[in-house]
Order: sequence, then C-alpha cells, then structure tokens
Amino acid sequence: MRAYERDICRGALWEAVGGGHVDVMRLLLDHPSTDAAAMLMCRDVEDGWTALMAAEARGDLDGMRLLLEHPCADAAAMLMHPGNYDRTPLIAAVESGRVDAMRLLLEHPRADAAAMMAVRPNRTSGLQGAAAYAAGTRFPGKIGDLVFALVSYQMR
Repeated sequence: MRAYERDICRGALWEAVGGGHVDVMRLLLDHPSTDAAAMLMCRDVEDGWTALMAAEARGDLDGMRLLLEHPCADAAAMLMHPGNYDRTPLIAAVESGRVDAMRLLLEHPRADAAAMMAVRPNRTSGLQGAAAYAAGTRFPGKIGDLVFALVSYQMR
C-alpha cells in the first residue's frame, strides 16, 4: 500500500472509529484491496495513537473487540503499543476509569498481562501511574472499581 493510500484508509477507519460505526470499520478492514494489518497499526502522527486507542478513548467496546479480533490484527502488538507518550491502551483505560475496557484488554487471549503491568527501571509501572492519576485527579469515585479490576485479575 502506498503512503497516500495508507493515509486515506487510515482516515476512513479513524472516521468510522470516531463515529462508533462498527459495521463500517468491518467493511473497511475486510475490503479485498485493503491492507488491514497495516491499517490496524497505522499511527496518528501527532500522538501515536492507533485505531484501538481511538476506540478505547470513545469507550467503544464493540469497536475494540472488532479491531483486536480481526484476522489480520497483531493483537499483542496493538495491546502493547505505547503511542508517543508512553500510554498503552490499558493505561488510557485506567486513566479514563473505563473498567470494562480494562477487563477487555487484560482478558484478551493475546494479552501479556505481566508485560502490560511491568515496572520500568526507576519508574512505577504504567498502570500504577495511571491508577494514581485517576485516583488523585480525575476519577476519585471510581478508584475502588479500578483497584478491584486490577487486583482480581492479578489474583487469578
């Protein structure tokens, strides 16, 4: 796929994701002339988001499932993609307080939960930082749900 085609397809996919149009997303990804694998991993130049990150930002669980379960999806890479600001889809879900999105991401068969929760040298894990951010600034009422989701997952 040439660069201009990639931009056009990514634009169309992102418009569908942005509007929550799961049927249009499926149509675009399944079209015979589409390089779905490339489209799924296309990154926004400004913030490095993929379509999965955009679907998570909308709280679109059906869209997230479609993107992760598409036959051409490299779900493991999509789940670990950090964007330009070291924010994976899981960290974004924690920051936004979307417990259902957190569960969907952590319970996906291709999820490497240990890597997703890893502590980086001289830093807290991305999840610890996101939970602290969510608890302290944006979603103090949801911290119980967040902690429950994380702890129950780790205890399985």
